[in-house]
Amino acid sequence: MDTLASLRDFANFLPRPLPNLQPKVIPSSFSRPPSTRDCFESPNCAILSKCALFKRNYVMLTAVFGAGFLFEIGFNSTMDKVWDMNNRGRQWKDIRHKYIKESEEDDE
Repeated sequence: MDTLASLRDFANFLPRPLPNLQPKVIPSSFSRPPSTRDCFESPNCAILSKCALFKRNYVMLTAVFGAGFLFEIGFNSTMDKVWDMNNRGRQWKDIRHKYIKESEEDDE
């Protein structure tokens, strides 16, 4: 009897099941105009595309990290080009040839 009582006490501490969170189906006779429908009745494009493209969590994570990596590469190369255009003539790669020739002439 002690084990049965302890099992009942243990069951009191277990989490209860969640209530049913499924969207309510409204009969067609009670339907409202499409502009006033709840968001659960007609899923939007983002929800449909997520369900269609990312059925597994690891696929979505791979896509997010891959997109972030590619965005970083593209953003860095674009910003490097913008920086080079704005600082043309002031960077070492632009003025190096002047100092290299002068140092070679001094050595001779």
